[in-house]
Amino acid sequence: MTMDKLIFQTYHHSSNWIPCSWNDFFRPMFFWNFLGYTSILLLPLAVYMESQDFYWESVAVAFIGCFLFFAFSGGPKIAFQALLHTFALETDPSGKIFSFIGTFVTLFDSFILVGFSLLFHFVEFDQSILISTALMACFGFVQLVIGPFLVLPKISNLYIKIAGSDIQ
Repeated sequence: MTMDKLIFQTYHHSSNWIPCSWNDFFRPMFFWNFLGYTSILLLPLAVYMESQDFYWESVAVAFIGCFLFFAFSGGPKIAFQALLHTFALETDPSGKIFSFIGTFVTLFDSFILVGFSLLFHFVEFDQSILISTALMACFGFVQLVIGPFLVLPKISNLYIKIAGSDIQ
């Protein structure tokens, strides 16, 4: 099976059939993920507070921002990974999909880390924190707006398999 047929088959499967409970479960995950990405915006505030000689308060704000980021985005990331693995497992050559996904995610993460490292190398620290957290918040917003339409089917297109018959 060629890659274009595999991509079409995966898209066709994900857009035409998915259990209702999945749709109800995954839709709020995009909102929680967005909250995680926006909570990281507390880091520039912590840097500013530290420059104004509020050291312990800035440490507390930085801790709260990082804690909320991991608290809000950790669960959705695990859920999205499970959804992606389910789509990959339901295709015929699932091993090829897993190797492609693993390679793509690793390369994408590496490019992001290199980009942030270059940003912190060439731009002042205060501006780098502001730019990187703003980019992360924008990324969370894009996931909130576009993510459900890419991964989850529309409610009107949802098929439920009950006793061997399809009900739309």
